Amino acid sequence: MHGYPTLKQQAPDAKAESEKKVRCDDNLEMDLSNILPLRPEALESFQLSHASYPSYDWFSSHQGPPPPIKISPVMSGTQRRLHDNRIRQLYVDEGRSIKEVWDTVNLEFGLDAKRRHYVHRIRVLNIERNTKPEERQKVVQHINYLRRAARTQESYIEVRIRGHKIDSRKWNRWLNDSAGQLAVVREPPSPLPAFVSVCACSPYDFQRIVRYAGHQTRTLDLQEARDVFQDLEIILSCRSSSSYRNDTIVDECIIQVKNFLRGNILVENALSSTSTPQNWHTDNKERKHIFGVQRTPYWMVETSFWTHQNGFHPIVANENIRSTRVDSARVAIVPQETTPFRIVFDFAPKLDLPTRITYQPIVRNGSEIFRIVGCGQVFGLQQAIENGTASLGDRDEQGRPLLYYAALGANIEMCHFLIRYDADVNEFVEADEIAGPVYSVVLPISISSEKSLRLKMSRCLKVMLDAGADLSLKSKKNRNSYSIFYLGLLFYSFETFEYMVLSKQQFVCPKEFFEVVDGKKRYSLHLLAEQCGYGLLLESTDIIEKAILMLKHGADISRLDFDGCTILHTVLGCFRRHEISSTRRGRDFSKRIRSFHEPKEFLIASITAGANVYAIDASGLTPSMYARMFQREMEWLEALRSTGYDPEEVIAQSDPDSHNCFGRQQASSLSFDEYCLRRERDLESRKSTISDGKSEDISENEDDSEYSSEDKDDSEDSSEDEDSSEEVIEDDDEQMTDHENENEYGNSLSSDGREHEVLTNNLIDC
Repeated sequence: MHGYPTLKQQAPDAKAESEKKVRCDDNLEMDLSNILPLRPEALESFQLSHASYPSYDWFSSHQGPPPPIKISPVMSGTQRRLHDNRIRQLYVDEGRSIKEVWDTVNLEFGLDAKRRHYVHRIRVLNIERNTKPEERQKVVQHINYLRRAARTQESYIEVRIRGHKIDSRKWNRWLNDSAGQLAVVREPPSPLPAFVSVCACSPYDFQRIVRYAGHQTRTLDLQEARDVFQDLEIILSCRSSSSYRNDTIVDECIIQVKNFLRGNILVENALSSTSTPQNWHTDNKERKHIFGVQRTPYWMVETSFWTHQNGFHPIVANENIRSTRVDSARVAIVPQETTPFRIVFDFAPKLDLPTRITYQPIVRNGSEIFRIVGCGQVFGLQQAIENGTASLGDRDEQGRPLLYYAALGANIEMCHFLIRYDADVNEFVEADEIAGPVYSVVLPISISSEKSLRLKMSRCLKVMLDAGADLSLKSKKNRNSYSIFYLGLLFYSFETFEYMVLSKQQFVCPKEFFEVVDGKKRYSLHLLAEQCGYGLLLESTDIIEKAILMLKHGADISRLDFDGCTILHTVLGCFRRHEISSTRRGRDFSKRIRSFHEPKEFLIASITAGANVYAIDASGLTPSMYARMFQREMEWLEALRSTGYDPEEVIAQSDPDSHNCFGRQQASSLSFDEYCLRRERDLESRKSTISDGKSEDISENEDDSEYSSEDKDDSEDSSEDEDSSEEVIEDDDEQMTDHENENEYGNSLSSDGREHEVLTNNLIDC
């Protein structure tokens, strides 16, 4: 037999049965009768290898019980918040390294955590220090906008990503790296100015220029492009008796557009698109822009040109744009009132890009689609899109998108739906008093508004912030440009402003936030201190609550204003509503009541937070001298007594001849945390007192109803003494007015104290 011998050929018949089974250990038997063929060397090595393994009984007798599993200590919710807040303070606010955070937190909290635990926790808290490419690109686009459109100086630009302040040298390097790169940036279509009316029907039938409105994206051949350009040239050549802007500029615009009438055309149909149309342009930091509108007997024509030159100022009317190098241009044409779209030409010959013609949908103001979106009917919008009567890219005559109307009505579900389909929350509409969707959601809400409305607006703002809403975008208001954060600081409700502060915006830092107002750099606390008397802006609200919130988030209490004044100087010198108005009705009356008490509260909060009562402004005046100058000594003395100061000693040291001679100065005996707790208790007690007073009034009214008949009999006798009782009635009115003032002040404070915490918790949970 060829090959290796089998097992039966190696041993006699008597030993064959005993060798069929080989015992490897006490509990394991293996039948080898079916293992054929098998080498003798393999069998021997097989037996030796298995014989060397210990038995199961040996394992059970020598291994012992398994070691206990190490379980990490469980932190309570309060400990976890303190732990995370300390990590954020060290890593973000103080700029410590991970090793320093690791050592400090372990020492303070008695933990034995490893470095990887802190790296993971930093990632969970979303406070990583490394920047991503898309974040750098967003920073570059935003800075280019600030420098080009908002005319913002570099010294006024501050960049923060996840709370970390980015050095100016670093983001300048990002600007240099991205200079000259071509990018696709989402832009709204060129909106028609509100003061330009749409022209009447055209006597000339321009069929060739609207022929491709129903086509998908395609490139026109040479003959088709020539036909379209001929229609465009006829429209631009027509002149009307009246035109907007200077006729010279319109002529220059027409010449520039005619120079671009060459080459191919790329057709882009945005009439049925679910996303916002996009346009090519460069993000070069050195750009100039000129804008002109021409009303022809046929159609309304709107032209825009961009050129790359030194400086950031737009081309003025007396400049000859034929002598400048125009790199790109846009022409927007609205055919007729019955045409549901505008035609937009984009020219960029210097960039070697084809001319693009885009058919963008336009919907008249007051149309049904805007009512559907404003009411939050998501199903109705879906049906309109399916029926072809609307699209997600629809805009009104001013260029406002659907998200603007959804945010205006605080429709959360509609905002979620539109943002899911790439609606831009930061879309900027260049029209007076209009800046885009994020502006419409943070409209001023007075303290007397319903809590359900305030909660709804705050939730809608949270949706916008989660979608990347930029709080530093500015809008024109009374010929000035103000950011969203500035408007929230002064005019929006406390809940809305609290969401802004807690959002950790990369371009907005609450404790170092400033706004350029009338060319002056104003910090957030000074803006609030200036308005705490409600003397300048009647629409401002929740000033004390916002100031306390800013102080809790680390606002610098020692920072000086543009005129060298401290917070205490600004509060003592602010205008008071009760000093300039005597009305006793309406909103002005409630602000008048607040102007009696809130400046003193602002002083107490500032002193407990560390404000220096001996500080000197740029003119060499102390807060005590300011109080004497503006006749507010009683207010200043009460604030000093409430914080544990000796008023006489403070005033003595504030004398111009002696305040620098004393070496020892007093300090506040009341801490800021103690003041906040005491204020919350006072607000709670006022709220309970007011509720008890209302119940007593109800019981007294029930008792008085039993004796109503007797009062009617007595009223006849009292008619003789009307003249004598008029003086008493007037005195009673004054007393009642004072009592109503206290109640109204208590009501307004109670509605902004504890209830703010409840609303905030509900908002975070949602």
